[in-house]
Amino acid sequence: MKKLLILLVVISLLYFGTKVFLNKWYKVSETFDMEDCKVYKAILDDLNDEEMGLAVFSRTITTASDGQSVQHVVVQHFFEIIPSGEIFCVLDFLRKNKKISLLKDCEFLGGPYQLIPQDFCSFYLRRGVKVIAPTRPGYDIKEQKALVYLEIFTRFENDRYIVLLTKRNGRWMVQNKIIVE
Repeated sequence: MKKLLILLVVISLLYFGTKVFLNKWYKVSETFDMEDCKVYKAILDDLNDEEMGLAVFSRTITTASDGQSVQHVVVQHFFEIIPSGEIFCVLDFLRKNKKISLLKDCEFLGGPYQLIPQDFCSFYLRRGVKVIAPTRPGYDIKEQKALVYLEIFTRFENDRYIVLLTKRNGRWMVQNKIIVE
């Protein structure tokens, strides 16, 4: 009986210790780090249309415009992403995009980009501005590849993409855009 009680205590300590460790280690930061901002800047520079202007939602999205979670959309396109070697990007993406995050920490707005509240989307669209709704980036282990889901709204259409990026010489470059139907 005494051995059973000791075994139960040891198992409980291991279980709760592991749970506490994993929660601290896998906890998603509320704020964006500099790499996140550099990834967004690379995407925005790639999408920039001088004639239309570009605005970005002031918070990330967790739900796609069709009502699905962005995690589900990325998993649906898993086999299109895998040939690029982005498996860890997908896992990190799934971990980070469970809840909405504010983009206020990103200082990429030195360019022709504006942060806007989601409620003002139609206001900007009527003025001919292209509006971007991004997710948090997911990275591979070495932080040399990144994956972002984003939606681009214009006055006439909405486009959805999974964007794969690669870091070359310290600079993020758009490698591939997978169109989400």
